[in-house]
Amino acid sequence: MSPYETIYRQYQEKLPDLDFPKLVGSYMTFGFVFSTPVYFMMGKSVNRRASPDLIRDPSHRFAREECDAWWIHAATGNMAGAWKAMPWPLPWVGFQRFDDDLHFYPLERMNALAQVYSHDA
Repeated sequence: MSPYETIYRQYQEKLPDLDFPKLVGSYMTFGFVFSTPVYFMMGKSVNRRASPDLIRDPSHRFAREECDAWWIHAATGNMAGAWKAMPWPLPWVGFQRFDDDLHFYPLERMNALAQVYSHDA
């Protein structure tokens, strides 16, 4: 199963009323989508101090100069090389697990963790 198929299936199970292909289309328009045989990731640049509603809204655009983080709306697969694909460097990465709060971590930490866990993949 491809990384896209994996994440699509997770969304069907956890959030069956959400139109995942439409969500992907929103991030293709207002953010970024990377779909490879190795990983899937979509998100946008954000100001990590902004309201969670604005951060989670795929159509809300933050001015580039106010952004300090990459918001990762969805990701799966071997992320070891994914962080190098980011459109420009930002120091933080944020995400939210299903039914959880927003979390932000330094990009360096996320990259180090991805390198460690890539050996298990």
